[in-house]
Amino acid sequence: MSRWPTAAAVVMVVGLAGLLLVLGPATTAAQAQADPAAQAGQIESFSFRGPVQERRFHGLVSNMRCLDNPELSLAESTTPQAREMRLFVFSMLQDDRVDFEIRNAMVDRYGQDVLYQSAFAGHRLLIWAGPVVLLFLGLIAAFIVSMRKRQAA
Repeated sequence: MSRWPTAAAVVMVVGLAGLLLVLGPATTAAQAQADPAAQAGQIESFSFRGPVQERRFHGLVSNMRCLDNPELSLAESTTPQAREMRLFVFSMLQDDRVDFEIRNAMVDRYGQDVLYQSAFAGHRLLIWAGPVVLLFLGLIAAFIVSMRKRQAA
């Protein structure tokens, strides 16, 4: 019975660890975003013009990330920056801006990371695919070394 080569084992362990690091925060963010009960009572009381504007506000801030605490949405976070960001969203709603304009203004002001569903960027593909590629390369290396040892024996 052959042993796995050390280099291949290291590559697989690094790949698995990277995959766990990438998937861990993603599930936390999804859970935080999907829990409407956690959002209740966390938002200041604003004077909305009607229920439609209030629903738009809650929809927008629920789909934006708090930059101080990225695991929480703007609707959930109680940090001073989150309050400021919610006020900015509210003021743009009062100015009759459409949701697209509000999202663009938030990205211009706070950066792409404010959106949970941000635009595709090449470096993000590397972050997601890197651990999987490393794991796959480790498995291939282990298979090749195992086959060579069998042939040599």
